[in-house]
Amino acid sequence: MFGQIFGRMDGEVIMNWLAKYDIHRDTVAYSESIKEADKFKKLASPSNTSGVFYSEYLKIKQRADAGDEEAIKMLMPP
Repeated sequence: MFGQIFGRMDGEVIMNWLAKYDIHRDTVAYSESIKEADKFKKLASPSNTSGVFYSEYLKIKQRADAGDEEAIKMLMPP
């Protein structure tokens, strides 16, 4: 896979094998990384994300501290 020997086995042959292996390994690692990233794209789509700004959170927290049931529900984890 990384080259033929042609009747000799020396440092040059081994170094060429290592260089070809390194390129192959980098290519496979890159493609695996892209596959993993694609899995998370669905989760990060705008339709799946919701949230509030910190200032809005503080207002909700103040309402919850004052006993507002709706605000308390908003602060509960999903």
